[in-house]
Amino acid sequence: ATSLSSSARGAKAGGKRGARAGKTAVVGRKRTLSDSFATDDQLLQRIQNEEPAFKRNADGSTSASSSLLVPSGAPSASGVPDDADDENTLWQLNPAQFHRMYRHEQIRQFVTEKVNSTAGLIISAMLKQSAAYEKTANDSSSCVIAYDHILRNLPPSADVPRETLLNYLEIMSSPPLNILSRIGLANGGSFQINFADIVHILKLRHAESVVMTKFDVLGARIFRMLMDKKQMEQRLIVEKAMAPATDVRSKLYEMLS
Repeated sequence: ATSLSSSARGAKAGGKRGARAGKTAVVGRKRTLSDSFATDDQLLQRIQNEEPAFKRNADGSTSASSSLLVPSGAPSASGVPDDADDENTLWQLNPAQFHRMYRHEQIRQFVTEKVNSTAGLIISAMLKQSAAYEKTANDSSSCVIAYDHILRNLPPSADVPRETLLNYLEIMSSPPLNILSRIGLANGGSFQINFADIVHILKLRHAESVVMTKFDVLGARIFRMLMDKKQMEQRLIVEKAMAPATDVRSKLYEMLS
């Protein structure tokens, strides 16, 4: 996702200090001193080069913003900058948070498709618990989540007994799914979501859909075989593709061009 920025000059907050603390917003707000720059282009360049905004935690430490709203300036006790009424503002997306939210939604859909809707609710509860501990959009796995914490955070609509939940977690932790990794056995154990493995599968599926669109079913079949085997002789490709040799050869050279 690319940053989307636009000037918002002369706008007043109308007495409201922005979104409530902790509420996810769609765009981010960054303040600069426009009189420090000769042109709007220089001002925009400064904004694009700024470090990501940080939020202040209860203990006084700071961490990367987990909201699509990216304010700058010293936050007040409510988490909103004291200068929220400043007329010199720019609005900007937070690409890292957008990617995290998109990844969560794709993982939920993937699990629902591979297992069922109940598994999708379980993984959604786990993603919600891990969100506060994710550092980047490229984390290889989630934080460790205890079995009891997963059970307590399931939505009422899930209606999953303890034994059934453990069965679902074990299924998602076993080959060929490997959606989760199990850590320990005490009190039901703890689990991690394998972000890297799931995202890798989703990338392959997207690539396959592109190949399917351009080179039809035979091209997609060849693509999957080569992704799996890395390299194959043409004779073996013909045998595994279960298609006439002339069609396979023609498709290979079409994909080569």
